[in-house]
This record gives sequence, structure tokens and C-alpha cells, in this order.
Amino acid sequence: MRRSIRPWRNQWFAVSEVRSKLATGAAWVIGARLLSNFAAFVGMLALARLLLPEDFGIVAIALTATAIVSSLTEISVSAALVHLRKVEEDHFHSAWTLSMARSLVLSVILAGLAWPITWAYGDARLLPLMLVMAGITMISGFANPRLALFARELSFWQDATLNLGGRVTGLVVSISIAWAFRSYWAIVAGQAATVACTIVLGYLLLPYRPRIRFYDLRRMFSFSAWLSLQQAINTLNWRSDPLLISFFAGPMALGHYTVGDNLASLPTREALSPLSNMLFPGLSRVSDDPTALRAAYIRVQSLLSMVAFPMGFGLAMVAEPMMMLALGERWAPAVPIVQVLAGIFAVQTLSSALQPLAMAMGQTRLLFLRDCINFAIRVPLMVAGVMLGGLMGAVFARCLSGLISTAIGVSLVNRLLSISPLEQFRANLRTILATLVMTCGVGLGLLAAAPITLGNGLQVAGTVVIGAALYVGTLLVSWHIAGRPHGPELDFLQIAARAFPPLRRFAAP
Repeated sequence: MRRSIRPWRNQWFAVSEVRSKLATGAAWVIGARLLSNFAAFVGMLALARLLLPEDFGIVAIALTATAIVSSLTEISVSAALVHLRKVEEDHFHSAWTLSMARSLVLSVILAGLAWPITWAYGDARLLPLMLVMAGITMISGFANPRLALFARELSFWQDATLNLGGRVTGLVVSISIAWAFRSYWAIVAGQAATVACTIVLGYLLLPYRPRIRFYDLRRMFSFSAWLSLQQAINTLNWRSDPLLISFFAGPMALGHYTVGDNLASLPTREALSPLSNMLFPGLSRVSDDPTALRAAYIRVQSLLSMVAFPMGFGLAMVAEPMMMLALGERWAPAVPIVQVLAGIFAVQTLSSALQPLAMAMGQTRLLFLRDCINFAIRVPLMVAGVMLGGLMGAVFARCLSGLISTAIGVSLVNRLLSISPLEQFRANLRTILATLVMTCGVGLGLLAAAPITLGNGLQVAGTVVIGAALYVGTLLVSWHIAGRPHGPELDFLQIAARAFPPLRRFAAP
């Protein structure tokens, strides 16, 4: 009898340990990301005040071209190091060698493309921008591969430190140069500072002396090949917007789009992306147990949506008064972009956990096929949208493609874990109800309020506080009415209790 019980007990303790480590990691990541995104939000507003929309547009072309070319040579060695059951020292040396060699080759390619891209867009400013981006890309390849050890051990405070340190350093550099010179080079300098700071911090956190090795490359490539192709097509998919908008509508329209997109993504996609990355090693620990994996996915996905929905739809509601106060009239064309995209980014979290789930199950080929389908749908919609409706036509095309992509993701989760779309929707029902109450309450309050002016900025802050109170209150009331079931509310309270021990009595199941 003892022998038959022992495997079950070992499995229970293993799942419990993973859940505990993920909760601790989530607390670190959420805290650091909140600080990071607050700094990024303030920094974006400051740069938008100091620079012109055209400045953001011209830099966006160089950044987009760099991202697309980089994605075509992407090698997901970090994910492979996490996925391997046993990692030896030579694995890290091989990962560093591949990353370094790729960055050197890629920098040469980007430098060679500087002249054709400058000619295609007819803007001489792109030539030095592309050459500098080639140099930044070369530096990025020297990152410390041993940082994957932290993810393997489900220790995430180091990653939180890297992200926060790099983001804050980049913003300080960008704002300082923008203040002094009012030049678009401030954005590029911030990118370079972020990359350099992240690399230096990585070696300080985990000292490592790299060596050139080509060990076990076949096994590393067997996992990362489909994932690398998926990342390439995904980058082509999501990075095609700036090139299309700039080509058909010009750099100024692209500047409005870039700032609107960045502001809309801050509270949802950017805030939750590190949590999604954290899920991959966690879900990998229980990938051999379908029942545990299914339960973990439902709770994780519902937790992501519970955080993303109020942030996305709340930002959409207060976008106009907030941006008019912070940025002024010259950024008025970016307001509807934020209003539309912020809500769509929130909705897309209904399937955002599919990526780490498929990686944990070794289904990277499925991710590649998904993104090929999304690419075939999204790019024609974007072309038609920008040609027929200009900037806002592209925004609404992106909105439609985002809804279609979410539906595809929900159906793929059903295929992998046999969780029906209705069951996935039911897991988020309280979140959706609370978001509706918050949206209606804030909307009615804004309609009844006086026009926003520079003198009543407290009105915007008060609206945010009221919206948060409506959301949290509705969520907790509906949770208590449902009998305090195990769900995202309890998970969030348990995560918060690790940072604020007085909350532990509320976090008891």
C-alpha cells in the first residue's frame, strides 16, 4: 500500500512546489513590472511632450525593419535550455556561441540593408539610424545564457531586476537626451542603454565566462526550430503595421500610431508578457500530468484576464481626458487608437496563455501553423484597411484581426486540453461582469462630468479610483455569491499575501 501511495504523494508535492514557486515568482514579476510600466508610461508621456510625432515615426521604421530582419534569424536557445531535462556547462557555451555568431552576422546584414531602406522610403535620416541599430543588434548577442538557470528553478526575481533596471536606465537616457537636444536620437539612445544595462546586469547577477563551443546543437535545434519559425512569422505579422502605415500614410501618421499603440499596450500586453514567459517553465513541470496541466491552464488564464480586462478597458475609457491633459492637442489623432486597441489587447488575453502551454507540451509546430494562419488573415486586412480608411482604417482592421486571432487561440486550447470555448468563457465570467459594471459606471461619470482641463486633472484620477472600486467591488461580491470558489480571485489574494502578510486571512480557501 505504501508503494502505491508514494508516487501520488510525490506528484502532489511536486505540483504544490511548482505552484508555490510560481506564486512567489508572480509576486516579484508583477511588482517589478508595475514599477517598470509606470516608469515607461511616464517616460512615454515625457518623450511625447519633448518630441514630434514625426520623430517617433522615423525611428519606428528603423526599429521595425530591424525587428523583422532579426526575427528571420531567431534561434530560441534560451527556451531550449529551459526545456532540456539535463543541462551541462557546454550547453551554455554553445548557446552563447550561437547567439554571438548570429548577432555578428545579423549586424552585417542590417548595415547592408541601410542603403536600400533609405532609398525605399526616400528619407536620408534612415541611413545613420539603421547603422546604429545594426551596432545595437551586435551588442545584444552577448547576453548571458546562464540566466536560463533561474527560469529552470522557477526563480524570477532576477528577471524582474533585469527588466526593471534596463527599462529605467533606457528611459533616463532617452528623456535626458530629448530634453537637451529635442532629437529623435533620444529614442535610439534609450534602446542602446536598455540593451547594454540588461547585459551588464545579467553578468553581475550570475557571473559567467563564455567559451566557443558547438555541443549538442542538434538536440537544441530540434526544440527551437519550429519555435524560431513561429517567432519569425509572428514578428512579420505584428511588425508589418508600421511599414504599411508609413508607406501609405506617412511618418507623422506612423508617429501617432506608434505612440497610441505603445500607450494602449502598456497596461495589458506589456504588463502580462513577463507572466506569460514565467508560465513556460512552470507548466513544463506538470506537462506529464494532463489533469494537472488542464487545471493549471484554466486558473492561469483566468488570472491573466482578471488583471488585463480592467486595465485595458479602463484605459480605453479615460484615454481622451488623460492624453489631452498629458500630451496636448497635437496628439489628438492618437486618442482613438488607444481607445480601440486597449480593449482589444485585453480581450486577447483570453488566449494569451496558449504560447507557454504549447511550448510546455512541445507543440511548437502548432504555434507556427497558428501564426501562419493569423498572418494570412491579418496582413490583407491591414493593407485593405490602410488603403481604404487611412490610419483609422488600419486600426479597425487590426481590431478585427485581433478578435479572429483570439477565436483561433481559444479553439487551439480546446484541441490541446479538451477545454471547450464555453468552459473557457465561463472561467472568466465574473471578470467580464465586473468589467462591464466598471465600464458603464465610468462612462456615465465621464458623460456627466465637466470638460477636462489642465486645472481639474484630479477629476481624471478620481475617475480611475471610482472605476477600480467598481471593478474590485463587483468582482468580490460575485465571488462571494458563487461561494468563494478556487479561481483567479483566490490566486490573486494568495499572491498579494506574500507581499502583504495581513492579507493572508482573506487568502484562505
